[in-house]
Amino acid sequence: MTDVDQRNDPRVDDYIASLPDWQARIAQQVRTMVHLADDEVVETIKRTRLPYFVLKGNICALRAARDHLNVFVYDPIAPDPQG
Repeated sequence: MTDVDQRNDPRVDDYIASLPDWQARIAQQVRTMVHLADDEVVETIKRTRLPYFVLKGNICALRAARDHLNVFVYDPIAPDPQG
């Protein structure tokens, strides 16, 4: 198993730390789940400051809004089972 600390990008740490507590908790939960899903997932920052999780392409991304936290899930990594 890959050491999670080696897959974590300190810029993602900074992004999460900049969020209100409730958003930071959710962002950290998503981050943990994504890394548990596959040992090879890595983090990066795209579009200037947004956290992306990648493995042979984008898996998902985080974007905080005033009253919610967006979690963008990308196709074809996670296709819609209903087509």
